[in-house]
Amino acid sequence: MVTVLEKGRISSLHLTATIAVFIIGTSVLLPPARDAKQSEWLAVSAGMIMGLLYNAMYVMLAVQFPGRIPIEYNDIIFGRYLGKAISALQLWFAFHLGSLVLRNISEFFVSIMPETPIIAFAVLMMLVCASAARNGIETIADCGPLIMLICFLTLFFDISLGMKDIKVSNYLPLLNMSLNKFFRESYGAASFPFAETVIFLMIFPFVKKREELMTSTLKGVFLGGAFLILEIIRNIGVLGQIEDIYTYPTFEAVRLIDVANIVTRLEIAISGVFILTAFMKLSALFYVTVLGSAHLLKMRSYLPLVLPVGSMMILLSLINFDNVVENIEFAARIYPVYSFPFELLIPMISLLVAKFRRLSINKLSSE
Repeated sequence: MVTVLEKGRISSLHLTATIAVFIIGTSVLLPPARDAKQSEWLAVSAGMIMGLLYNAMYVMLAVQFPGRIPIEYNDIIFGRYLGKAISALQLWFAFHLGSLVLRNISEFFVSIMPETPIIAFAVLMMLVCASAARNGIETIADCGPLIMLICFLTLFFDISLGMKDIKVSNYLPLLNMSLNKFFRESYGAASFPFAETVIFLMIFPFVKKREELMTSTLKGVFLGGAFLILEIIRNIGVLGQIEDIYTYPTFEAVRLIDVANIVTRLEIAISGVFILTAFMKLSALFYVTVLGSAHLLKMRSYLPLVLPVGSMMILLSLINFDNVVENIEFAARIYPVYSFPFELLIPMISLLVAKFRRLSINKLSSE
């Protein structure tokens, strides 16, 4: 059995806030299910319900092996060789997802400062997130409650100040699509961002009160989903059918706020929220990648991996796509299929096999 490389512990409140902020993440500027148009908020609501079911499954799997991360119990569930292969695939998903998040952050900065090379923003953001990861899960989770509070306060003021720009007619027609398309958009919203919390299987063992793991996790998913739904409802009400022509619809909706020519340029606030939530999401993904890799390689510490993994994540973020259009197309068309094995198939099979064979921490300890 590999010695646990993380001694930190986090509270249930910090887990809830971290999950909520993780879900808000880059979705605050790049909301899911945009092809659903006026029904986008309904598709995201359905996606959140799917996400709650996904996360309930993740917690059930984590409870089966308390205090252990997937890298440790995959060998017991699938056997030594297949287990290590699956562990490597799960780490690849966290690493690749981190590179996608880093690319989203960098592209946003380039959109407002086009003369600065994208690599400059990628390196700067990675340095900040790597620093947080070096200090452990407690440091990352401690930021959660404050960032979540900032998110909801900003959303409240943005909606309040922009109420005059909302038109009820923009919400019609509702559900003007086939059932198949609605399900496709809902599933897309489930895969991004609600089921990306599968990476928290690597964080659940460090929660202090395991009996509160289910409620804390589902609360975090609900809070993150509620934020996105309210934001999307505001975006549709303000922008209407032209919402889907903008790369960053939230940014554009907030930019229109003008109270007596005094309160303007509030897109700065939403940009700040994006930076904070993206920082949390990238830090969590980077932390999971280096911690899991250290376990897989049976290292005594994950710190030696911070620099090489960070450098590779920067490199991958730069070569993932040629432009933001390819990025959006990948997220809408390819990502829901690509993420299916990592977010649903592997966890579901792991849970079923563990339940069927009655595997638990006792079996793990005897190995």
